[in-house]
Amino acid sequence: MLIFEKKSTNYFFWIGIATIVFFVVYGSCNYYASTVSHTYKLYFPWELKIPLVPWMIIPYRSLDWIFVVAYFLLDKVHTKRLALHMMISIIPAAIIFILFPGECGFVRPDPSTLGIWKPIYEVLYTLDKPHNLYPSLHITYSYLGLMAFHDMNKSLKVSLFSLVWFLMICASVILTYQHHVIDIVMGLGLGYLTYKYTFRLQPSPAYEMAT
Repeated sequence: MLIFEKKSTNYFFWIGIATIVFFVVYGSCNYYASTVSHTYKLYFPWELKIPLVPWMIIPYRSLDWIFVVAYFLLDKVHTKRLALHMMISIIPAAIIFILFPGECGFVRPDPSTLGIWKPIYEVLYTLDKPHNLYPSLHITYSYLGLMAFHDMNKSLKVSLFSLVWFLMICASVILTYQHHVIDIVMGLGLGYLTYKYTFRLQPSPAYEMAT
């Protein structure tokens, strides 16, 4: 019971801080981009012919579930590292958001035409303006979270499941008209560089004995 309580405290502390940092930084950059007179549109013309697939909002929003699963799957060291990765990755992203404010080339559909998916899209469009595109933090955070699962388990099944999950999220950001191809590439690059070169923490022997 004591270990469970310590894990809960550690999880909510670190993931809580990372979440607050995300909402403050991301929200501020998004608001700024909505007020400037000039924005950048980085996409290929053929992307605008891609059809909207409303149900792909499910894998799109499954990013939230990565952090639910993290509570049960990660130990306190890997949880802390994931949170640190999230916070460090948003710094270069925010700089790009401010210097090169983007604008999505897709025309957002009227949620009333999306059937049972209407409520989810209404919430999404209310909270997230069509800016902060490149790099896609949706992709960056998905990559960091799923790589944390891989590091914690070293299981082929977990790795394959995480890969499929990640590919579904990559497809979903386009098929829900939230991002473009360049956003995915830059988001993946940011996630990889953050994961590879920052905060390579390892569990201490004392912690491994305690667990």
